[in-house]
Amino acid sequence: ILLVGDAKPFYFHRDVDYCVVFNRNPFLDRLRDADGDVMEWLREKGYTHVLVNWSELRRLGATYGLSPNVDMNKIEEWFDRLSASGLNPIRNFRLPGSETRYIHLYAIAEGN
Repeated sequence: ILLVGDAKPFYFHRDVDYCVVFNRNPFLDRLRDADGDVMEWLREKGYTHVLVNWSELRRLGATYGLSPNVDMNKIEEWFDRLSASGLNPIRNFRLPGSETRYIHLYAIAEGN
């Protein structure tokens, strides 16, 4: 599992990597630079799922900033684009009374 914006890997009973505003992560670098096939890169790294905590990305990104040249609008666009190319949304969590993205869980489709 790759956690984006969430640093609670100890809650999972399997291997987890995480990417938060405090660390550089090759996943965000790959998204930003459009360096090759992002979906293939995720598969090569052995990820089966990606969990994005939009709330934490917004909260911490507004104070500490995200990776260089990355902003929330770009990240949302990138995930929307990846959803059309094999990153399958399987569960969206919302806060009651809010339409704002909160937490999304995606499954990585098998490659061809």
